[in-house]
Amino acid sequence: MKKTILILLVIAITLVFPGCEKDFVEEPIGNIELKSGNSGNDKLTGFDQRGYNWNAHQFNGYLMNAWFGDELYPDAPWYKKEPPFEGDVIAYQEAHPEVLDYPFWVYGDMKLVMYWNEACITTEGVYQYPILDSEAWITFHYSQGEGKNKWSQYQKFVAAKSSYTLEMIDPVNGFGIWYTGDGEFAGYYYLWPDRVLVQVQNAGNIPPYLLETYKSPLVPGLGKHKK
Repeated sequence: MKKTILILLVIAITLVFPGCEKDFVEEPIGNIELKSGNSGNDKLTGFDQRGYNWNAHQFNGYLMNAWFGDELYPDAPWYKKEPPFEGDVIAYQEAHPEVLDYPFWVYGDMKLVMYWNEACITTEGVYQYPILDSEAWITFHYSQGEGKNKWSQYQKFVAAKSSYTLEMIDPVNGFGIWYTGDGEFAGYYYLWPDRVLVQVQNAGNIPPYLLETYKSPLVPGLGKHKK
């Protein structure tokens, strides 16, 4: 079983933060208007100028702004960076050359929609701990490009169980495999401690470094999985 799973492993894109098989994606992404600089509409939509709506447990905007506004990195040089990124990579980096030193800037105008629950991140933007054995879940929908060049990837993470065991495959890049107490494949470890990557759905001509489409056999629904 483990040898079969290892064959399925591919190089992982370094994103912490989906498709052609519509019935595969259990948490479909609606047609939400892209938020990038939404300060004049805050009271109406609940989204801040970067795209976060903490009260509704969601983000909708550019990946750059997700990093800029993430409460997980209050001491980072990019925290609450002004002005928000509006989609023009060249213009923004010319006006703010310091962004060239940010490790995530290579992803350019990538867009992101995230959903999570209170057990994962509170309405105040506080990350909840411990995650192990909780009901926490979070989803990411990355997309980039236009027309024939457009691609998207959907990822779903849920909290791991204390009965699970972890086999690290690539400690440097934060990649491994979670197994249940019975030795069954539960899902992948991917960058986040005590979380299981249980679903990946791709659409379009995705970059070669992205994760392959897959779904954990132990996941009947969002935020729920077998012990």
